[in-house]
Amino acid sequence: MSILVETHGTISTGEDMASFMQKVNQGNINIIWDIAHTVVHEETVEESYDYLESYLKHVHIKDFKKIKSSSSDGDDPYSLWERFVPPGKGNFPLRQFIKLLQQKNYKGVICLETPASYANAEQCLQDLVCLFEESVKL
Repeated sequence: MSILVETHGTISTGEDMASFMQKVNQGNINIIWDIAHTVVHEETVEESYDYLESYLKHVHIKDFKKIKSSSSDGDDPYSLWERFVPPGKGNFPLRQFIKLLQQKNYKGVICLETPASYANAEQCLQDLVCLFEESVKL
């Protein structure tokens, strides 16, 4: 059995999570990489992957759409984004993310996050499959 910790909250970036994991230093504790949190905190998918690679067992895929270029909400980077749009309909670098996972020969779990705001979870899954198919061709 293992415990997975998600990139979220005070450990939202790959850099912060890698530092946390080095402090924890437990072989049965690994990472869920939620792309939303690392991207919103302006870390590239390549940077995140490099930090997380040795602990990575599970990734969450979802997409957000950027709605503002600067925040009027102080330090909250999430205020710039509309939460949860169907995969490929937002501004996250999903094709780049998928291609990176393929190039790195990632063998862990890939999870489509489908919150209640998705009108049609089945269509979202089909959109994600199409993204994977397109990314293989790149």
